[in-house]
Amino acid sequence: MHNTFERATQAFRNTARSLHLLITAALLLVATSIHAQISLSGSGGEPDRDFGTLAANGQSGVYLFTSAVMSSVLAAGIQSSARPILVGTCGVNPNEDICVARLTRDGTQIDSSFAVGGVARFNSGGQDYGYAISVDSNDRIVVAGVCGGVACVLRYAGNGSVDTSYGVAGRSGVQGMIRANSMLIDASDNTIVGGECYQAGLPYLCVARLTSSGAFDATFNGGNVRMIGLGSASGESVSGLTLDASGNLLVTGYCRETLAAQTYSRFCVMRLLPSGAFDTAFNTTGYRVFALGNTTQNYSSGGVSITPDGRVVVSGACLNASFISLFCAARLTASGQLDTTFGVDSFAGLGYQIINDVPTPNSVKVRIDEASRLLLIGSCPNGFCMARMLASGRPDSLFGNNGMRLYRPDPANPTAEQRGGVFVALDGNRILQAGYCGTATPGQFRGCVARYYIDTPPGERCSLDIDGDGAINAATDGVIWARALLGIRGAALTQGAIGARAQRTSADAVATHLATHCGIR
Repeated sequence: MHNTFERATQAFRNTARSLHLLITAALLLVATSIHAQISLSGSGGEPDRDFGTLAANGQSGVYLFTSAVMSSVLAAGIQSSARPILVGTCGVNPNEDICVARLTRDGTQIDSSFAVGGVARFNSGGQDYGYAISVDSNDRIVVAGVCGGVACVLRYAGNGSVDTSYGVAGRSGVQGMIRANSMLIDASDNTIVGGECYQAGLPYLCVARLTSSGAFDATFNGGNVRMIGLGSASGESVSGLTLDASGNLLVTGYCRETLAAQTYSRFCVMRLLPSGAFDTAFNTTGYRVFALGNTTQNYSSGGVSITPDGRVVVSGACLNASFISLFCAARLTASGQLDTTFGVDSFAGLGYQIINDVPTPNSVKVRIDEASRLLLIGSCPNGFCMARMLASGRPDSLFGNNGMRLYRPDPANPTAEQRGGVFVALDGNRILQAGYCGTATPGQFRGCVARYYIDTPPGERCSLDIDGDGAINAATDGVIWARALLGIRGAALTQGAIGARAQRTSADAVATHLATHCGIR
């Protein structure tokens, strides 16, 4: 009888403790439900709500320019102060200007200490566009693009003032190149630009290297723009540049190949020695132009990067048989051959992978982390889009929805076009993505910038925002937490308790989040 009494007493204590935890959790949820802005946790690719301004409906994670300041963001960079630098278009056709703006670190406003009122504006008297940006070792801002019909490079001091020591009054023309699309700065603060050239009326991929003073580097292709011929194929414009560990330049771009009198887009990648000559150790020719599977479909390469062990990844957009654009990537060995260890399921052993979903990306760039995972960022017409593949090529199930994330950053104009594609890494776990967002006025756009977590932030894995809608709400999150603490599982866990903007909308998704991030099973 004594044992029976002890068991009953212990059961009462356990029940009381559970009720105490339940009441405490409910009170906490009610008390915090008035605060809409928090940092989300869960799968990778989610918006960082600590960036930008708080919107009326509780969403944040985005900074919106006014149309007059910047109608579209075309390039993004980061200074050593961790403040974002955005390059975009200001003015109206046919008198567009290049504008360079700096935001505060939290993205809540333009940094008024930069340039004039936070914005540096370049006007050549013609049409000017900035397409690429890099920050050099002295925190100077280098912008490449088009100035009045000729490729150009501009340089600004770290505070946004024109660097008059560069080129002529801060500007260097890249004669022979009509447009600079891509750029990087090497360890010597030389600027390498890639773009498009024409010779005898034919388009070519082309690159040039400028010294830190803005002059052509005489040690690269004799101090001239290097036009790249691809045998029977042709290239139109460079879309990506990177340097390997030996200082060789990897280039990718928009390339075409004619097959049975029909022209198709192709993946292409080439490797140049520091002198500008082809590196013939790469595919024996120094370049490779290839289709991914069906030769009568289009595959457009957009970015290039190097894995930690030296393999070459080319990212892009692949049109399927229904002419729908999909995220895709190929991996090559250091010698330029398709890496047959990359690709899974129906792509196993092929050296490439396609994510069969429908975000319709183009101009897909790639970032590779220390685990050789591929983060793909594309320009999608229906939102800011990203995808992630594991080192094997498999879509990463812990990133967004089945390896892909599509997010509309401006909730005030949900039906307007919102297109990203520009990105820069802030650190190991956060990126900025930028582009333009439509307004309530048809045909009017404004630059928009969002910040995302690549992975769930350490220390924020278990969030009270259980349905992932960006708000802690007693009527949804509170109910689910209460049911979870009482041991309720299955459909009853979430029935009638999922918010309208929830990211985790099923009982299985909520249960997975509870188990993975909160240790509740």
